[in-house]
Amino acid sequence: MSELIKNKKVAYITNIPVHYKENIHEKIFKNLKYNYLVIYCNKFEPNRFWKTKLGRYKRTFLNSSPIKFGSSYTYLNFSIINKLNTFKPDVLIINGNSIPMFLAFVWGKIYRKKLILTSDTNIFVEQKMKLNIFQIFIRKITYPFYDAYIGTSKKTISLYKKYGAKKNFFVSPLAVDVKKIQYSKKIYDII
Repeated sequence: MSELIKNKKVAYITNIPVHYKENIHEKIFKNLKYNYLVIYCNKFEPNRFWKTKLGRYKRTFLNSSPIKFGSSYTYLNFSIINKLNTFKPDVLIINGNSIPMFLAFVWGKIYRKKLILTSDTNIFVEQKMKLNIFQIFIRKITYPFYDAYIGTSKKTISLYKKYGAKKNFFVSPLAVDVKKIQYSKKIYDII
């Protein structure tokens, strides 16, 4: 881990725990000498059927109720501000576009924190989602103003650029265990 971030407090804001990121959270938590907090909007979403064994890292839940919004869920919860004021992160890694994530973005801008956008989706998946005007608007007014972008593929980077992101792109394929699919007979699009 970079020496530049080792002495910083980092908050990762996302919707719900997912099994494929638990080890990542544990490693970052240890590498940052426990100055890492994951803020979840909720413990689950009605359309996600997996059970996730939570790792050993600092986390908190906003306990927001999921609200059906188009083909996905969003959250309406303002307690994110209190969580950020208490933890006082230097860096915010934001994974999503729900109201708490937008508020975290605004908080980060007001307090001049480093903002990193990350996503597990890509430009083709998002096109199939048929976003509404509000969802598009949020992306257009926030994406150009992050300090860095982490995507799971080049297609995710294309998504960021579509909404005005210009620089500091990083690809980190966090969600794919290639060993599990490389000999499969099913055809996968390794994004």
